[in-house]
Amino acid sequence: GGIHQYLEEFGSDGYFKGKNFVFDQRVALGPKGCERVGQCALCKTSFDDFDPGTVCTVCRDPVLVCHSCRERDPYKEWYCKDHVPLRGYYFTFLDRFTENELNEQKAKLADMHKAIKKGKQHKNRRRTLARQIDKIDARIKELNTEGKKILKASSSSSPPPPSSSSSSLPSSSSSSSLSSRPPCRTCGKQGCDGKCWGFWAGRARTWKRREAEKNLGSEKNLGSESNLGSENNLGSEKKLGSGGEHHASPGSSPAGAAANKKAKLK
Repeated sequence: GGIHQYLEEFGSDGYFKGKNFVFDQRVALGPKGCERVGQCALCKTSFDDFDPGTVCTVCRDPVLVCHSCRERDPYKEWYCKDHVPLRGYYFTFLDRFTENELNEQKAKLADMHKAIKKGKQHKNRRRTLARQIDKIDARIKELNTEGKKILKASSSSSPPPPSSSSSSLPSSSSSSSLSSRPPCRTCGKQGCDGKCWGFWAGRARTWKRREAEKNLGSEKNLGSESNLGSENNLGSEKKLGSGGEHHASPGSSPAGAAANKKAKLK
C-alpha cells in the first residue's frame, strides 16, 4: 500500500514513525533503525512485538504485552485500551475462580452496567456486560450443584460438616490455579500458542493443504504405476496367448498322419 511504498522511498528519514502493521505473516514492517513507538499495555515500556496469543479477552483485538508482563501477570488475560476498565472483573475462563470471587466480579460488572448511558451508541457495551453476568451466574450455579453433590456423597459416608451454606461449598478450582496458563482465548485448547486465527491460521491451513495435496499426488502416482503394471501384464498375457496358441491341423497328430498315408496308398 501507500505507507509501504513511502517507507521504501524515505525510510526512517520520513514523517512516518514506527512500524506499519500488515495483515500477513510479516506482522509489522519498518525501515532499518526505525523508532520504536509501541508500548506494553501493562508496564508501558517500549515494545512493538505483536504475538497472536496476546489478544483482548473481551474483543480479541491484538494487545502489546512485553515478555516480562506475560510471565508476571497472574491471570494471563489481556485487555485492549477500550476494555482496560474491565481488568480484574471480566474473564473468559471462569472455572479458575471461587464462588466468592465470582460474586465480586458480578457485583462490579452490574455497577458498570448501570453506569452506562442509555442510547443505541452504548447498546453493545451493555450487551457485553450483561452476557458476562449471565456467564458468571451459570458458573455459580455449576459450583452450587457440584458442592451439593459432594456434600451429599460425604454425608452418606460420614457425619455432615458443621456448615452447609453456599459460601462454604467446595469448588472445583481456586485462585491458586491462576498462575497456570489458561487455554487459548480463540480456540479454547490448552497449550495453543495462539497461532490458530487470522493469517497465522491461514498459513497453517495452506501448509496442511499442500501436504495433503502432496500425499494425494503420491497416492495417485502409486495407483497409476500399479494400474500400468497390471495393464502391461495383461497385455503380455494376451500376446503370449495369441502367439503361443497352436492350432492342430489334420495331419499334425499321429492319427492324422496315418490316415493321410493310407489315403495316398489307395
